[in-house]
Amino acid sequence: MHKTIRTTALALVAAAALPLAAAALPLAAVPAQAVVAEDTAQRAVRFDFRVPGVRIFARPDGRSTRHGLGYPGQGFEVDGFAAGTPYTCDNGVTTSDWEHGRNVATGVVGWVPSCNTVA
Repeated sequence: MHKTIRTTALALVAAAALPLAAAALPLAAVPAQAVVAEDTAQRAVRFDFRVPGVRIFARPDGRSTRHGLGYPGQGFEVDGFAAGTPYTCDNGVTTSDWEHGRNVATGVVGWVPSCNTVA
């Protein structure tokens, strides 16, 4: 059920964030940056970090620069998503689904693999 809620929420964020000019393009032709909402305060979806010390990356790639860490209770406002490099979380789940957003408590912005967030 968590995956269904996440999929629906992220699909709604992506649909709301697409510029009108890009809406006519096939989804594959829309760059990943286009799914990041212009007005994140109204369009962000609130998740939280699943475990302590979740890495927030510069790109949807576990080898990219680490911008900071997230902890349960801090909140993660997701404003976009992308398919990135596969990442295996500490619970053994591997995903290529990444969420872009902001750590509510610290203001750190970046990418988190979806297996490290919870609704």
